[in-house]
Amino acid sequence: MNKKLLYFLIVLAMAGWGMSWINAKVLSNYVDEYQLMFIRGIFTIISFGTFLIVQKKIFTISFKNFLLAFLNAIIMLAYMKYYFLGTKFGTASLGGALVSSLIPINTFLLMAIFFGCLFNDYTTSNVFFY
Repeated sequence: MNKKLLYFLIVLAMAGWGMSWINAKVLSNYVDEYQLMFIRGIFTIISFGTFLIVQKKIFTISFKNFLLAFLNAIIMLAYMKYYFLGTKFGTASLGGALVSSLIPINTFLLMAIFFGCLFNDYTTSNVFFY
């Protein structure tokens, strides 16, 4: 793939992500969070289904992975509900800024707790002095 096209697509994806906060804020004046969650889910199904059809891939999943995906789906439903409620009652710019900074920090802390490798010299030196 051409590097210029790749850079353009990356910038387009970042702009789309940034605009999603403003779109959610505007749309929250007209529809409630459940309708927004449904519309977002429909767009996801259409885009993922189209990708599978174009790539001619067969989608199979084991039962263990299905349970993990189901748990992730419940967490994502809660995230989307509070995402739309937060933009409805708060500011879109503050939500985008907080999510951008807090998600990597929370992910790092949760991974350290769940995998039992709390802060050692190697981890902290790579995080803070890379």
